[in-house]
Amino acid sequence: MPVLRTHNILIFFGLWYTFTVFTYGVQIPSGILLPAMILGALVGSLYHEIDLFELQTDQYRFTPIMIGAAAMLGGYM
Repeated sequence: MPVLRTHNILIFFGLWYTFTVFTYGVQIPSGILLPAMILGALVGSLYHEIDLFELQTDQYRFTPIMIGAAAMLGGYM
């Protein structure tokens, strides 16, 4: 089942990244705060699914998600 979830995260990341690129390039004011946090949370969720941190428990499930959101937000600003 984790493979299906990983594919869903990758598809959602690709779509959201495409929408973010389009809205960032238009001449009307649009926010970049929320898309940055969502993309970072998706990357953190992907890291958790692949288990790169080797946590192996759901106790620290949201830690990579929060770190990813904060890192992406810091990279944009």
